[in-house]
Amino acid sequence: MKALLFTIAAILLGGDAFGHEQSKRFRSVYESRGDKFMEVLYWLPETREIFRSHIPNHGDWVGFEGGYWKDVPADTRLKILDELGSSWDELDGDAVDRGWKRIIRWDLIARQLEVMVSFIDGEEAFLSWAYQDELLRPAFVWLTNRRPKGFAMENIGGTFAAGETVLFRSVLIERLLDSSLEQQFSCFSRFYRHLTAAQKKRAESGGGDRIAPVTPPTPPG
Repeated sequence: MKALLFTIAAILLGGDAFGHEQSKRFRSVYESRGDKFMEVLYWLPETREIFRSHIPNHGDWVGFEGGYWKDVPADTRLKILDELGSSWDELDGDAVDRGWKRIIRWDLIARQLEVMVSFIDGEEAFLSWAYQDELLRPAFVWLTNRRPKGFAMENIGGTFAAGETVLFRSVLIERLLDSSLEQQFSCFSRFYRHLTAAQKKRAESGGGDRIAPVTPPTPPG
């Protein structure tokens, strides 16, 4: 989990050696972290527009498509990194630092959500929980905007198509990324309290170790 954090920190600390050329920093992280780093750049608001502009068939992609990405030529990948670097060279130092910190935080949040999904009983159960959470619920406007007016939100986790699940994960990550660390940690804490309640209910019913999701009370509004 900390690999990307340590890689970027080491490169930023060595910034003088690069003459503050951001393209070299992007290339260095890519050489160390590979496609995991590119996946973050694909999703991050500060980098995704330039990234996707280099993908001719991006309309066929549903999120970061590993199968399609492997066919992207090496020189195109380097062009993406170089153009991102050139655009960041035009920013002031504080903006560059914020950008790299957001890259790190995106990666950490994405990994945290993966852990949460693996604990709760799958993607559907996680999305149903997220819809009830006070911080994450506003992100579901993304879904309601894609549904007919009056769409019933019961069992929300089961209404996502496979492609929507991939896309919506990035919406949740961005929602968390744009929140304060205190808000993020409170959200994660609520999840694990929910998980504890679910496990307790499961144990009391003699259901063994497999976690059964607890349906939270419907929030007002």
